[in-house]
Amino acid sequence: MPLYEKSASYHLSIKDYSYYYLTLINYSNCFLELDNITGAQNILNRIQQKHLLKVENLRILAGYYNLKGNILLKSKKNNSKDSIGYFFKTSFNIAKKLQSNETLELFDDYIRYLSSVNDTIELAQEFKQIAIDSMYKQGSLIDKTSFLKTLEILKKNDFTKNLLVKENLFKLSDSLNKKVNDVIKTELLASNKNINSLKTQKNLIEEKNKYQISFILIIAAFSFLLLTLAYKKRTNILKALIGVEKKSLKSYKGTARKSKAILSKKIIDLDLLNLNLREALNTFNSKDKSVDEKNMYWKNFIIKFNENNEYFSKNLITKHPKLTSRDLEFCILLKLNFTMHEISQILSIQYRSVVIKKGRLKTKLNLGSKESIERYLLQNE
Repeated sequence: MPLYEKSASYHLSIKDYSYYYLTLINYSNCFLELDNITGAQNILNRIQQKHLLKVENLRILAGYYNLKGNILLKSKKNNSKDSIGYFFKTSFNIAKKLQSNETLELFDDYIRYLSSVNDTIELAQEFKQIAIDSMYKQGSLIDKTSFLKTLEILKKNDFTKNLLVKENLFKLSDSLNKKVNDVIKTELLASNKNINSLKTQKNLIEEKNKYQISFILIIAAFSFLLLTLAYKKRTNILKALIGVEKKSLKSYKGTARKSKAILSKKIIDLDLLNLNLREALNTFNSKDKSVDEKNMYWKNFIIKFNENNEYFSKNLITKHPKLTSRDLEFCILLKLNFTMHEISQILSIQYRSVVIKKGRLKTKLNLGSKESIERYLLQNE
């Protein structure tokens, strides 16, 4: 329901009145199907008949009159039979001009109404005037089924006094029923042929499957034999390789022990060297040192660091060619985990300048706002 409301509002906003009225008619029909007469009438009241006539769309106009007739028919108010009949008849007469698949549906509604009020005269006139065959062919399967049911109702209700009309009605109903039966028989014959064809195909497939299964079993047995031989051969090779690996492992264990001892010593040496660097910088920061002495300590510090971390500066320059020598020195201090206060003392600059320099350096290293520059430099070995 909300979709109909949205669709109607959209078409009204772009002034597409044809689709606007068609949407409202379908919307009202939904309420009518739910036996909500008030809701259906409220939606229909939004359509102004004088504006509807200006649209000049026969399909919409036929649907409008049919809907109006159905609402009056289902409502409990004392509506005039003539007014209800007028709407159904007008709807059908408009639909006859269209000659569409909806014509049968609207005619069916009309004659059902005439049957319900026992208007035999109008029924007789309508059946004389229209070409049932052509209209029936154009109708949908649902409309055809509904129309046949209506004819059956007319046959059972003995309300007509005009024997000729009644006799013609019987002939019409029998003719249409015969056509439907012929279609059903044709479909049944076609279905039987398809079933027989499927049975034949099934038998052929079963025969074919028997040969295929036998062939697959032979292939499977042969493959199993080959796999068994290959497995035995592979097992022998693996045993031989395991023997060689065991010998290699013994010699490797001895080498690994030596390498581990060397590596441990190197790590200890590196840690000691970093400690020495920190001590050197603390000495460098001493107030009783002259500028020349501080410059000497600083140069020695950079040399020792590069000896201890030979790939650090090279990697940074390779990744970020725009870095200056001062940037590299700042990176070294950050890598050695010096605090911002310590860096400001070492470089003899204000704390705020250190913060600004760190932010600019982060931009040069293409790091995001949430990324840690210290972690990045630690990973850059």
